[in-house]
Amino acid sequence: MATASLRTEWQRVATTHVDRHGERLTRSALESLVRQLRANYIPIGFEHDPRFPPLGRMIDATVVELPDG
Repeated sequence: MATASLRTEWQRVATTHVDRHGERLTRSALESLVRQLRANYIPIGFEHDPRFPPLGRMIDATVVELPDG
C-alpha cells in the first residue's frame, strides 16, 4: 500500500511588483496576508478551481525585502 509523503516547500506567492493583471499589492497588504495566514491555514488548489481537491496548504508566511525592492 502506497503512503503519501509530506513535504515543505518555500514559495514566493506575492510581491509589491505589478503582476500579470496590472495589479500591485502594498507592503501593508502583504503584512496583512501574513497575519491572516498565521491565524488560519490557507488551502492550495489547482488553478483556484474548487472542483479539484486541495493540493496542500500554506502554514506560515513572512515578508522578505527583495533586492529590487
